[in-house]
Amino acid sequence: MKITHQRVLLPLSLGLLAASPAIADIDGSKPLVCSVAEVYECSLDIGCVDSSADSVEVPALVHVDFAKGEISGVLDDGSERRSTARDKETFESKLVMQGIEQGYEGERDGSAWSLTITQDTAEMALTSSTDETAFVFLGSCEVE
Repeated sequence: MKITHQRVLLPLSLGLLAASPAIADIDGSKPLVCSVAEVYECSLDIGCVDSSADSVEVPALVHVDFAKGEISGVLDDGSERRSTARDKETFESKLVMQGIEQGYEGERDGSAWSLTITQDTAEMALTSSTDETAFVFLGSCEVE
C-alpha cells in the first residue's frame, strides 16, 4: 500500500498525546520514554508502506536521554539497541537529536538518524535512512 505525505503527516496534526502535566517537563532535563505508534518503510521502488517496529527490528519503546544525547531500547528478543547523538539542540520548542551508526563490520549498512520531540505536544518523529531505504517512526513521549 503506497502512503502519501498526507497519511504520514496526519497523525502529527491530530496529536498523539493529550495535554498533561508531564508535557511541561519535556525540556530535555529528564529522561523520556517514547512509544512508537506508527512505522513506515520507504524506498524508491515501492514508495512508503505501513510496517511495524518488530518487523524492522526497532524497539517499540524508545528511551531518550537528551542530557546524555542517547536513545536506546530493547527488542522482543531481549537484545538492546543504543545510539549516541552526534548533535543535539533545542529550537522552536523541539528537542532534536541526530546521529549515525556504522552497522555491521564489512557490511554497507550504516545509517543516519534524526529524532524530533515537540515539547508542547510530546509528539515524536524518528527517521532513519540508509543507502536505499528510509524509515519513519511516529509516536508520543512522556517523562520516565
